[in-house]
Amino acid sequence: MDYFFVLIIVLTIAICICLYKIYQKRVVSPDWSFRIILEKCFGFSAILGFFCCSLFFIFNGCKVEINLFSFVVVAILAFIYFIANIFSIVILSRGKIAIYSLFNLLGGLMLPFIAGVFFWNEELTIFKIIGMIFLTVSLFMPAFEKDDSAKNTKIFYILCIGIFILTGLANILMKYHQTSPQAHIEAQSFQILCDTIICVVNTILYFVMRRINRKLPLATLQKPGEKSFHLINVLILIIYALIGSGSYIVQLWVAETLDATLLFPLVTGGSIIFTVIFGWIFFKEKPGKLMAVSTVIACVATALFLF
Repeated sequence: MDYFFVLIIVLTIAICICLYKIYQKRVVSPDWSFRIILEKCFGFSAILGFFCCSLFFIFNGCKVEINLFSFVVVAILAFIYFIANIFSIVILSRGKIAIYSLFNLLGGLMLPFIAGVFFWNEELTIFKIIGMIFLTVSLFMPAFEKDDSAKNTKIFYILCIGIFILTGLANILMKYHQTSPQAHIEAQSFQILCDTIICVVNTILYFVMRRINRKLPLATLQKPGEKSFHLINVLILIIYALIGSGSYIVQLWVAETLDATLLFPLVTGGSIIFTVIFGWIFFKEKPGKLMAVSTVIACVATALFLF
């Protein structure tokens, strides 16, 4: 039954990445002013933070724990997510979803692993060393493939490296909090605090950017859409929040019975595979030869972390 839930988790992660891409395609154009893109990004994060916070609050029995140490860690984590969301929406407007997911998911696996070896004295085996080498190779392979769909390729890959680092830092910070003796709050309360800060900060910044953007020439602004257009955008965010929050809750359940050294490599490898498949099916982003080989190498390398 645990492996069935793992399948559900990887499917939901891939679906959430696709929903993010759909939202980006609906509201963001790479040709827009960066200030317009920021406004859309802040709006996305504010609404998503509100729904995620509300869902976790209800799931946690309408209660939340807090202490000063956790609040400081959450504030730093929220800032990392804040920058990562900006990077993500720009990346998805310039290139393929498969490459984005590769850097995003592997950053969340590789950097915490390195930190675990150096700071938490976690076991380092020959298989994990080989896995790290393979993962590094898989990250750089897509850069050598000619891709006419990627706009401003250098900027695209610089942002991908940025999302790789930010995702890794976020997971390291969460691990630091959960293993610290000063942390006395549950994972659900930690997530509620994080989503609350994300919601409040991004709401303020959204209205600030909206006010600033009113001064831009009309040609640089998005034309007002139909009411149904905006309702569909909100619906996408609600579905994203429901699926994303549900996925996180299932991960918490599975983590109680399935060893973390088995769970996270399976989730990472499976999510990469399904994201590539969904990108091909729904966005017509057929992976090139190097991208396909890179995906296979990444999955094999991820499996090596099991040993």
